[in-house]
Amino acid sequence: MAMKAVLCKQYGPPDTLTFEELPSPRAGAGEVVVSVKAASVNFPDVLIIQNKYQFKPPLPFSPGSELAGVVKEVGAGVTNVKAGDKVIAFTTYGAFAEEVKTEAGRLLPLPEGMDFASGAAFLLTYGTSDHALRDRGALKAGETLLVLGAAGGVGLAAIEIGKALCDLLGDGYRTRVGQAAIIESGTSDDVRDEAEIDACQPRRVQRLPDRMEIPLAHMGQHEILDMRRAQVIEAVAFGKVGHELHLLG
Repeated sequence: MAMKAVLCKQYGPPDTLTFEELPSPRAGAGEVVVSVKAASVNFPDVLIIQNKYQFKPPLPFSPGSELAGVVKEVGAGVTNVKAGDKVIAFTTYGAFAEEVKTEAGRLLPLPEGMDFASGAAFLLTYGTSDHALRDRGALKAGETLLVLGAAGGVGLAAIEIGKALCDLLGDGYRTRVGQAAIIESGTSDDVRDEAEIDACQPRRVQRLPDRMEIPLAHMGQHEILDMRRAQVIEAVAFGKVGHELHLLG
């Protein structure tokens, strides 16, 4: 049997990729073959095809770092999934194909009520934000989270995760967001530049001053998830941050 895949046969920009027919993969021991229903496009996908990413698969390879689909075949020793299961996976590369073979340990169940398109775009952005805020930042009650340039996947995920952490940590937790949609229950309630929100009451919006070092100076211990590093570096260089600063990203 055959399937189709996007292939990187030489390093270069996206227009150097090809679309070809290949033999369908077969699952070996500890492996699973997934029929792909959706695959997301992320920044690492652009890097990896130009040989600029930390993972460097041998040529030729199919790019694509995450997917959602249905398990087609399982190899010997696989017990966490079975044929017919709906799954999501972070594969690092290989997801831009009709069928993907990957290690069984890379698969997670597709959450109930989540469609394939949303599932395919979930792991990398939300995983990155969750790791930054909880594992690296170790956010605690009484701290303030400042998300800069929160207009892309990771930044918007940080706002949603920040709100969820607020529910866990209590009223002493706030989120500041720059250039972002303010999110409540997965929908955009408002869009502002440099707005401050009470993460427990997302509709309360207040404009921040123009220069970032002013609000930072008024914050206590805080975490910064930075998609626009220059402004934070400027703020620190001006010496306006007098308390503990955790820069994430």
